[in-house]
Amino acid sequence: MASLKATLKSCMFNAGQQLAKARIMAYDTGIQKVQDRTNTLSSKGVDTTQLNKLISQAQINLGNLAGSISSATNSSQLKTALQSYCQYNGCKSGTNFHLAAQSALAAEQAVLDKIKSNPNSGQYSSQIDQAQTKLTNAQNILNAVGTNIYQGTQQTDVWNALHDAHGIIKQLWSELNGHGQKSTSSSSSRSSGSYGK
Repeated sequence: MASLKATLKSCMFNAGQQLAKARIMAYDTGIQKVQDRTNTLSSKGVDTTQLNKLISQAQINLGNLAGSISSATNSSQLKTALQSYCQYNGCKSGTNFHLAAQSALAAEQAVLDKIKSNPNSGQYSSQIDQAQTKLTNAQNILNAVGTNIYQGTQQTDVWNALHDAHGIIKQLWSELNGHGQKSTSSSSSRSSGSYGK
């Protein structure tokens, strides 16, 4: 009976390790997507300093999580490690980095800042102010959330503000970069961005 119990514990631990490895790979893929978006924006002359800082912090966080996972010697330690950090949202008592929202906000702000620096942007000051207000609202909510899990409507409110800002910013980008067509896309800030395409 003791042998059966030990075998079960070993199987559970091995399954947990596989889950942990899959999570690490998924988080790494998420970071790579942000890096790809950052590279695209940088190639268009957008200042990506804040995005690069987020990527660096996400990589550090992921390294710390990987270290905690690899040093776990039983299922309980592994569970504690997995619950200590969520790259997005979902850790009830751990750190929630909110990478998707933070990176979308940083990307939209960087593009809006690039738009503001365009000498022809003055005629669009009302739309620029609208977009900035939406981004500021999203930032204020993220500041209130911190590294906690979203509460109530916070997640919806953040993403609605980012989506609204994205629509305005995408149209401004198109207008100021000679494309002149109205945006009919319903893509959101969660996409890789489509500025200048």
